[in-house]
Amino acid sequence: MSANSASFTPNQDALKTLLEMGYEREDAMIALRIADNNLEGACTFLISNPNPSVTMPGISVQLNPSNLIFPSLRPHASREAQIGYATQLAAQTQQRTQALYQDVTRLEQALQQLVQVSSQMQSIANQP
Repeated sequence: MSANSASFTPNQDALKTLLEMGYEREDAMIALRIADNNLEGACTFLISNPNPSVTMPGISVQLNPSNLIFPSLRPHASREAQIGYATQLAAQTQQRTQALYQDVTRLEQALQQLVQVSSQMQSIANQP
């Protein structure tokens, strides 16, 4: 299901405000769906999660009325739901951090190999 599916109708004034603020339509729709059409909640979400349609692949699919993945942004969320959301977010952040660290490590290794090959090529080129 997409954030702009028939089961969700965004508050047009809030959508217009978000679009005027410079947010992409899909991002604004996602934020409004997550925040139950609450403009302040949608803004909070977008500030914390820039470009969710790009940085959170599949989020549009995950948004459905029976399984909202961001319950802490709902005004009636229980403390347990807020804690659950925070725990989920922390785990996702840790996974992303580990993945980034692995990517950086691979890039450093590739750079070291490139420097070695470059040095070898320079040595060969300088031989008489």
